[in-house]
Amino acid sequence: MPSLTQINDLPAPQRLHEDLCWFHHHSPHQQTTLLVYAIERDFLSAPKSFAVVELSGEMTPEVHQMHTATYLQQLDMDAELTTGLYGIDLDEETDILLLLSQQSALEVTYQQRRLITTLYHCSDSQQALLQYLRTD
Repeated sequence: MPSLTQINDLPAPQRLHEDLCWFHHHSPHQQTTLLVYAIERDFLSAPKSFAVVELSGEMTPEVHQMHTATYLQQLDMDAELTTGLYGIDLDEETDILLLLSQQSALEVTYQQRRLITTLYHCSDSQQALLQYLRTD
């Protein structure tokens, strides 16, 4: 059975509201998926912020999303999972990033991951993605 661990080297996703989007880019050299999600704020007066994470690798990534309750029923595990980011080891080269929110579970396969940037003062994850793409 693949091992599941909490990912602590990326910003924690916002727990109360689901606000995420992803963008898949294919080039002859590499497949890249950009995942943009709202970051948990310490207090409500803090500006909205969004993490832009790059997931890449040689293979075509698989992206799956479903309702959290359905996902947790299918995931035959003893541990109680809460909202957050998790990693699942598939094999020596490929992992799954699992973003678990109150409403949905998003899985993306990847071989490398890195936090590209954190964006502030965007109204939602789509605007954050567009802002990143314009400045990249």
